[in-house]
Amino acid sequence: MNSLKNTLRNIAAIVILSVISALANSSAILIQGSVTANDEYNTALEGVNVTLKTANLSTKTDITGWYSINFGPSDTTQSTHLFFNSASTLDKQASFFSPKLMTKEAKLQVSVTDKGATLNPMFFKVRNYDLQGRLLAVNHKNFQENTNSNPLLYKTNSTFYDTLFFEKDGYIPQSIPISDFESTINTSLDTVPVAAFGKRGAGSSSQTVAQGSDIVSFSFVYENAQNVIIEGLPQGISAIVDTTAKSIYFSGTIRDSIGTYPYTLTSVGGYTTAIRKGTFTVIPSTQTSTAYACIPDGYAMVNGKTTGGEGGDTVIVSNYAAFKSAVQAKEAKVVVVKGTIRTTDGDGYGLKIAANKTIMGIDSSATIYGGLSISGVSNVIVYNLNINGTYPNPGPSDAISINKSDHVFIHHLNIWNAEDGNLDITNQSSYITVSYVKFWYTDKNHPHRLNSLIGSGASNHPEDFGKLKVTFHHNWFSNLVDQRMPRVMYGNAHIYNNYYNAPGNSYCIGVGSYGSALIENNYFKDVNNPIEFMYNVYAFILQRNNKFDNTKGKQDGTTSGKIYGERYITTDPYTLLKDPDKLTSVPYEYKLDKAEDVPSIVMKAAGPH
Repeated sequence: MNSLKNTLRNIAAIVILSVISALANSSAILIQGSVTANDEYNTALEGVNVTLKTANLSTKTDITGWYSINFGPSDTTQSTHLFFNSASTLDKQASFFSPKLMTKEAKLQVSVTDKGATLNPMFFKVRNYDLQGRLLAVNHKNFQENTNSNPLLYKTNSTFYDTLFFEKDGYIPQSIPISDFESTINTSLDTVPVAAFGKRGAGSSSQTVAQGSDIVSFSFVYENAQNVIIEGLPQGISAIVDTTAKSIYFSGTIRDSIGTYPYTLTSVGGYTTAIRKGTFTVIPSTQTSTAYACIPDGYAMVNGKTTGGEGGDTVIVSNYAAFKSAVQAKEAKVVVVKGTIRTTDGDGYGLKIAANKTIMGIDSSATIYGGLSISGVSNVIVYNLNINGTYPNPGPSDAISINKSDHVFIHHLNIWNAEDGNLDITNQSSYITVSYVKFWYTDKNHPHRLNSLIGSGASNHPEDFGKLKVTFHHNWFSNLVDQRMPRVMYGNAHIYNNYYNAPGNSYCIGVGSYGSALIENNYFKDVNNPIEFMYNVYAFILQRNNKFDNTKGKQDGTTSGKIYGERYITTDPYTLLKDPDKLTSVPYEYKLDKAEDVPSIVMKAAGPH
């Protein structure tokens, strides 16, 4: 007995080479259940990886979200041979001629018994007891007295501990401890929270600012992240991260050298990573910073707001394919043009622009050759670009065409040589501002130097009543522009602080066909017919505090407003019996520069920078 005790105490492992003689249909381990998404519909999740970790068993959920892990037979299996692998000699009583191994459970608690004594617990491993190519480990053993003269290896009451893991891409992994061989475990998985940035505040995330000037403050909120890494800001710009409010606040004064400074925000500490990019473009401090800021005003900020691509990604493009993809994307986007992009590389028409876009030049040389079509959309900003029409070559009719669209801001452009109009606003478009734009032509033989139209035509267009609300301010109407600076029909136009210097022209501002215009503090130099009524159809002009320098011809309108026209339009199928609107004030705040200061302000600031 003592020799057996001593031998067993020194044994490191028992090896059982087994041949399975009988297997029952029932399982020793049966873990099953369903997995759903933690959403309002409790959607069944297919393809979830379900793993019983210690037992090293796994499966996947089916289309209904159901899973089942099964393992092992329920009846007794006979072993053909048993021996101790580390004993040099064995007492004959320890040869275990006919041991029995019960295998209902995957983990076993085993007792080895001998007559007359109880042995201390020992550590053993059971190897090659192979039901499904698996290795079963025995962790706890007790040696107990038994009256049988032939020692038996048999199973006593056992305990079961394991962990069930659930994993699926896009969902937060989950683990559940279990202690029952037969369990039904139903669970639900939460979707992985996606990190994201959201733009806030008046300022654009991409700004052009003069040296020594303040940026227009703005902020981002971030979601599903613990913090943010900020890289690439120019000197003088601070980005304060408030981890409680989950916000980043941008402010400061540009102290860096002239150039372009792309910056990046990267979220950290979440299940996913979000990246947001923007650009600060620094220009010389001699320029007027406030005039160059891209801050929509005028009618573009009435009855809603014009924000362009605010809140979307910023992408820099330098070829037609990339430009088209960006400006026609469904989501909000800031599209930065580098170099020259030819829309004529497309179908020859103006390139259509999708809603919620800011299109801007990276510097003063950024150019679109061809034309842009803003048709049937809302919320577009076109800023800091050269738009070169294709005349005398074939191409889009208009450099910029705005048709059936609203809330558009055209700012700091240089537009010339369109086939038809440099900038036409037609067909019920409304809430549009055009500011700091230089318009011009290069060929006096161009047959259609008709710059900018507001309205769908001089004839019957009752659908335009109540639409076509447009602001023109601080624009430069320059070389060889012949007329339409602008021409106003049916709509309401607020025209202030513009500079007119196009010698040899036909007329500057024309108002007719139920159009109404408030014209103030403009400077007209060396031009013909600065302001005139058209078509002998009811229209309204209020003009005040304008400067007429060496001009000829009409200066229609009065400081209190004047209605012109002797008839209504009655051409079939319409009969329009309506007085024109009388635009004597506008529904927004604005600051007037003195008329005599307009030439120096506009010539310095108009166009891209």
